[in-house]
Amino acid sequence: MVIEFSGVAAQLVRERTWHASQRLKDLPRGRVRFEAEVSHLDDIWPWVLSWGAEAKVLRPKELVRLVADQAARTVARYGNAEAKAKGTGAVA
Repeated sequence: MVIEFSGVAAQLVRERTWHASQRLKDLPRGRVRFEAEVSHLDDIWPWVLSWGAEAKVLRPKELVRLVADQAARTVARYGNAEAKAKGTGAVA
């Protein structure tokens, strides 16, 4: 798998070994490319989502789809939460 990290996530990814097969490559603007060989993606997509917008999956396509689908479901769950909160006086 190949994931590109930016911001604070890039710094944190550099600080430890996340997988025995991992390889890191420094990229411009403080980003880092994380590569690892994994046998399944079940534990990977939640880990990627935990980094928020500071992680972008490049490969494999199946992982890209899993992360994108989960992110879309999260957005759909919240809908237009900010506008709803303003209308009810609730804190967003």
